[in-house]
Amino acid sequence: LGSYLYLTEYHRRVTVPSLEIFRNIAEVRLPLADEDFVTAVLGGQREWRSGVEIHQTLIRRINPRLLKVRNPNTGAPAGAGPLEEYVRDKINSVLRRLNVYGYRHYHSFDGWMRQSFVDILDEVLLTPASLDRGLCRPDQLRQLVAAAKSGDTSPDHVLQVMVVAELWQLENL
Repeated sequence: LGSYLYLTEYHRRVTVPSLEIFRNIAEVRLPLADEDFVTAVLGGQREWRSGVEIHQTLIRRINPRLLKVRNPNTGAPAGAGPLEEYVRDKINSVLRRLNVYGYRHYHSFDGWMRQSFVDILDEVLLTPASLDRGLCRPDQLRQLVAAAKSGDTSPDHVLQVMVVAELWQLENL
């Protein structure tokens, strides 16, 4: 379900606008939108996808200089080994929590939840079609939605999973 949400919601809203911005600066290729590439990778051995080696190998073959680019999640360069990535990740986490410029995470989960996500809860989870599925108790779901809208962060992850599941059902059932 995470992949479903990523590809249908996040990918189309973030990647395409980014491409338009970067297209003026560099040649842009989008391997994750290349069906043959995705099929080949997903059809390969599980070990290919369990670590960073395949990414590093592809980058090294295409443009080794890109292995020096810092990963915003860990702070380590793309070509870093496990020890360097571990150490840089700890440093990066501290600097990010201190809100140091250049180390802030590229998104604020809480901000997203409070500003955008709660707006779609009524449209996705509280529709008659969704409630009629009988997968949850409508009164309790309404309480969770109301709590999230009032600023309570405890139901956030549960509501995310429920929205992803409902979006999948709407598209596939």
